[in-house]
Amino acid sequence: MVVERSTPNSLKKMDCQEAAEVKVVKLLPGEVYSSSEHEDIVTILGSCVATCLWDPIAKVGGMNHFMLPEAKKQIKLSSISVNQSSVRMLMGRYGNFAMFYLIESLLKKGAHLHNLQAKLFGGAKMIKHMSDIGKINAEFAISYLKEAEIPIIASHLFGNNARKIVFESRTGVVKIRELSSVYQV
Repeated sequence: MVVERSTPNSLKKMDCQEAAEVKVVKLLPGEVYSSSEHEDIVTILGSCVATCLWDPIAKVGGMNHFMLPEAKKQIKLSSISVNQSSVRMLMGRYGNFAMFYLIESLLKKGAHLHNLQAKLFGGAKMIKHMSDIGKINAEFAISYLKEAEIPIIASHLFGNNARKIVFESRTGVVKIRELSSVYQV
């Protein structure tokens, strides 16, 4: 398990103007986002998995957030009366579509497939006596990236805790915080 963590001694100093220019994008389950701008992409994960892909040459990065590895049945788009972004979000809930859309969006922004590097997060077992969908999600992502020949250079997978992920799309740096206490009230 390899994780990049920020500590007070390793934090990059940044002036107030640079900090104010960073746009924060909140990624919900089923969404895919990529950017060549100075943006932080943020998501919260439990059993879901997020894949962060980054091209260090083109300085383009992106993230997906999927809930299930693959659709069990074929999705008939003709029966869904929604706009294109809603269809992408629906399909983005499944790893096979979310991975495809993320790679496609990065290539359109100037990334090259052979330069992409991956970081994987999530896949927790959030409910003790239920099936381990988090493990299945993580194993799917690992397999997909291996097949696509995209190296996984860092990951923080499995366990029992939710995570908050912050991905800096221009640098490829990921900051992670484990959320060890979640209360239902």
